[in-house]
Amino acid sequence: MTLQSLTNINFYLSVLLFIPKSNITDPLYLQLVLNMTTAFGRPGAFWSVDSRWTYKLQNKPIDDHPTRKFVICDSEITIFAGDENPILVEQASILGLINDEDYIKLISNLTDETLESIIVSESNGKLLEFHGGRFYGDNTLSGVERRKRMSNLFCIGSGGLHACDFFHFAERKKSFISDFGCNIVGAMNNASLKDFATGGTPNIKPWVKCNKFGNLSRYQEFQEDVSLYKTYVYDKVRDMLKTLDENLDVQLSASSAISSEHCSSNVIENGSLRKVSVGSSVARLKRRLERKQKQQGDVVRLESV
Repeated sequence: MTLQSLTNINFYLSVLLFIPKSNITDPLYLQLVLNMTTAFGRPGAFWSVDSRWTYKLQNKPIDDHPTRKFVICDSEITIFAGDENPILVEQASILGLINDEDYIKLISNLTDETLESIIVSESNGKLLEFHGGRFYGDNTLSGVERRKRMSNLFCIGSGGLHACDFFHFAERKKSFISDFGCNIVGAMNNASLKDFATGGTPNIKPWVKCNKFGNLSRYQEFQEDVSLYKTYVYDKVRDMLKTLDENLDVQLSASSAISSEHCSSNVIENGSLRKVSVGSSVARLKRRLERKQKQQGDVVRLESV
């Protein structure tokens, strides 16, 4: 699919009217659908995300689930919050594991799920795109909120604001260092104490080194996606597509598709995550292709110099 064809969003929306809605949050192929993430950072300085997932029905946390909350591709790091199904579909699209038609087909059946993301440059940590979430301190015009905005922090997920609070006030205390030896890790720990669904080993990428958040022995950095993980994502998404194809001739009502046991609606305690939208997903795909084409053009120009 070309970039030009993607610009006609109405065409895709009209096509989706003929795609049957199906319950692809069925626990037969995916049980861990809830991801109440803490992700936060400062453009050009650092970004961080936790690694905990939660069984939705049992409300049970698990810190060694194989699905990552980030992917690295085309010199971009994409960090996610929300439900596991749309995160896996988004990762598959970014990694080039599914075509654009299958991406839209899957997304159209996940509009009861939630998804937020932050996209940053792998080379310098610059913020490229921000879908959902908050700019810290962007609530009121009070003096306290203005000082928070000066921290230049962004966050997504249920525990993001808790992490931002810790980091902001730690910076205001001269020479303060968290007991963890790193204020980013301290901020993530603070979020885990206030948000049950935040935890595990944080993944952190610093671009600016300093004694407050540059202690690399205290956390693990974002790692490039290896072939084994790409195979894992591909298999998960193919299972979703298979589930949809098996229900092509089944007439499902809207309520039967929405009221599944693993629906992510009305379970968010700390922060309201954004619902999946077909229109915003297509627009996000278009912008990603535009950035990729620009990057390829820049490489061609450099090679010709």
